[in-house]
Amino acid sequence: MEQLPDDVLVMTMKKYLGVEDVIGCRLVCKRFAALALHPDVWRGRRIDRRYPHIRAKRYSTTVLHLAPCLEFYSTDMVPALITTRCAISELRLRVAKEGFIAAEYALAVRNQEALGRLKSLHLEYYSQCYSQVTGGDALMSTLALCCGLETLEISSSVPRTLRPVVHGPSSASLKTFKCELIRNSASFVNTILAAHASTLENVDLEVSYQSLFERYNCWNSDDTARLLAGTPKLRWLVSSVLPGLEAVAVAARETLRILGLDFIAKDQPAVTEAARTLRKATKLKNVSLTFRDDDDDDSSRPDFCGEVIEAIASPSIDYLLLRGCPPMEALARKLPGLPALSLLVVCTPLDDELDKLLLAITPHAAPALRTLQLESHDDNYCTHAWMHRDAVSTVLTANPLLHIQVKYTTMCEEDVCPACSLGCHKDDDETAENWELGVHLQLFSHDHDKCPAPEKHETHGMQIQIRTS
Repeated sequence: MEQLPDDVLVMTMKKYLGVEDVIGCRLVCKRFAALALHPDVWRGRRIDRRYPHIRAKRYSTTVLHLAPCLEFYSTDMVPALITTRCAISELRLRVAKEGFIAAEYALAVRNQEALGRLKSLHLEYYSQCYSQVTGGDALMSTLALCCGLETLEISSSVPRTLRPVVHGPSSASLKTFKCELIRNSASFVNTILAAHASTLENVDLEVSYQSLFERYNCWNSDDTARLLAGTPKLRWLVSSVLPGLEAVAVAARETLRILGLDFIAKDQPAVTEAARTLRKATKLKNVSLTFRDDDDDDSSRPDFCGEVIEAIASPSIDYLLLRGCPPMEALARKLPGLPALSLLVVCTPLDDELDKLLLAITPHAAPALRTLQLESHDDNYCTHAWMHRDAVSTVLTANPLLHIQVKYTTMCEEDVCPACSLGCHKDDDETAENWELGVHLQLFSHDHDKCPAPEKHETHGMQIQIRTS
C-alpha cells in the first residue's frame, strides 16, 4: 500500500468509495486522513438530504465540515451551510417548515458565493411556509446581488418583501432564470432581467396558483416585457401574457425557439396580445399554450380563443402543447400550417369535440405527426368506450404510423357501459389490472416491426393494437 502513489489512491477513493467509507478512511492513518480531504475525491459528489434512502443523509453535516468541495448539495437544514468551507457548485435549498428564517438562507448563499464555485442555485418554496416569514428582503436582495451564477431557479412562491429589490450584480452571468412573476416579485424579476440581459437564454416566469389572480389587465406597466425584449440571446420563454409581450417576439425573432403562454381564456386583451405575439414569433420549435378558466365554474370557451391557435406563424414547430380545453375546430384548421409537427399534446375531455381533431389528422394535413398525446382528468368519460369510437379507428387507419397516447385511463363497470360489457381489451390478468390502476395507454395500428420509433412501445404503459382491416 505504501508503494501506491497518492493519485492512484485518490482515484480509487473517488471511484469506488461512498461517502461513509471516505469519512472512515480518516481513521486509517495520517496519509489516508489527508487524502480523504483531497478536492478530487469530493468534486463529483452529490449529497441530497431530502430522501431517506440516500445513505449519505446521515453524514451530510459531517461532509460540510470536512469536504473541500461538492458537485451538488440539497437540504432543508441551513446552519451548517452558513459556516462551511465546502465549496458547492450546485445548491438546492428546500423550505418546508413553518416560520423559517429567510435571513439564514441569505447567509448560506453569501457564504457559498464567497467560496467561489457556486454556479447553480435552486430554492424550493411552499406558500404554507410564509405564515411567520422573517428576513424576506435580505434573502431576495442577496439572490439579486449574487455574482457568478449561471442558473437561478425559485420554484413556487417567493417570500414577501417590504421594499423593492433594485440592485443587481456588477456583471452579467445568468443563462437560466426561473421565478414566479407577481406584484410582490416584480421588482426582483425586473432587476434580474436588467442585470443579466446580455447572458440570459432561458426565462421561466412561472405561472402558479397565486399568479392566476393577476390578469393581463391588472398589470399597468410593460417594464417586464421591455426588459425581456432587451435580452439578445433569449431562446426559451415561459410566462403569463404580459402587456407589451409582442415586442419580445419581435426583438427575439431570430433566437426564440421555445415559448409557453398562460392566460385567462375570457380575458380578451390577453388573448389579443397572445395572438399578436405568436404572429411575430416565426422561428419557434416548441409552443405551449394554457387556456385557463377564471374563478367561475363555466368551462366553456369563447370563440376568440381560436384566434390564438390560428395565429401560430412558425412552420417549424415540432412540439405543440395545449392545456385547458382548447378549441378543437381551430386546431383542426391549423394543422396544415404546421408541417413539421411531430408531437401534439392536448388536455381535453374524450368527447365529441375531440373527434373533430381526430378526423382532421391525415398524412396530408399533418405529414410529420407521429404522436398524439391526450390528457383527460374527467372521470365521466370511459377511455375504453372512447377507444371504440369511429373517429379513433378512422384516424389510425388514415395514419398507420401514428401513436395515440392517453393518460389517466378509466374503464367503467361492465354492467353499465356497453363497450366495457364486451369484455375486450383484457387479454390477460396484467392488462385487466392495468385498466383498474389507470395505467397510461398507447394505441396504434401498425405492427411493432414496422414502427419507425420502436422505443415508444418500450416506454409507454399499456400497448393496444387497433386492427383497422
